[in-house]
Amino acid sequence: MVLHHADLSEDEIMSVEGLPATTVGRTIRDCAETHLGPALLRQAIEESLAKGYLTEREAAILRHDVLGEGTARDA
Repeated sequence: MVLHHADLSEDEIMSVEGLPATTVGRTIRDCAETHLGPALLRQAIEESLAKGYLTEREAAILRHDVLGEGTARDA
């Protein structure tokens, strides 16, 4: 296990069964920073969208920011 530290804004924190956790979007961004491959990042975004953990807009922003897909206007 690797412990990471970061300053988080309130909109990057959620509660899961009473425990603090980072949001799905923040977690995917963190995975991108640890050099997780684009196929797994894309899979994480698409599965999170399909399960309702991300909105279409959030998914578009992540695709743009972590995969370089689309344009800023699409996000």
